[in-house]
Amino acid sequence: MSFPNEDDKDAALGIIYEDVTSVARNTSQYAKVIADYEAANSVAGVNRGGTRDWKCYAYYKLHHFQEAVGECTRQIDTRRDVGSARYSRAQSYEQLRNYDAALADYALIAEDGSNNYLRDGAVIEMDHINALLGKYAVEIQIFDKYPFVFDASLQAPDDLAAAYNNRCFAYMKLGELHKALDDCTTSLRYGRMPDALQKQQELQKRLREQTT
Repeated sequence: MSFPNEDDKDAALGIIYEDVTSVARNTSQYAKVIADYEAANSVAGVNRGGTRDWKCYAYYKLHHFQEAVGECTRQIDTRRDVGSARYSRAQSYEQLRNYDAALADYALIAEDGSNNYLRDGAVIEMDHINALLGKYAVEIQIFDKYPFVFDASLQAPDDLAAAYNNRCFAYMKLGELHKALDDCTTSLRYGRMPDALQKQQELQKRLREQTT
């Protein structure tokens, strides 16, 4: 093909590389995502359009967590729409066991109502981190602060099952067995999570023993 000038040619090549990057991402070829993303940058510049958080996501999926933090931070510092990049950075911080940084990023996502999928995941991850740290009361506080994770009009059944199951676990650890049983039972209405069923049976047994 011929182009009026080199700038138009580079812009067209950038679009092609962007499309190739998209194919690589959709087929989980994450090393290729990074290479094609850089190729697009080389011909069309870093200020081109397109989804620019793919490189930081690819680093995360490749388990290159420190590189993911660096790339995601560059995206966050230079863009406005940073939800996906911040989520990938939070996940990378979590894998690096930098829990304070992960919780700070997840909290910002949870407060942003523009992407329900990301904010629901952020709340579940905040809960998960606090469970790892044994901060079960904080788990309950998180669920109280972000009740949208239990909204059946917003969340998919599997996500509802996970939210109720996680809160069931926190209530169990706090000794609030009736609340825990209610949550595990509700979780099983939305999905058949094996550990929810196991906890339900354990809770029923413990509550029976309390009455005998």
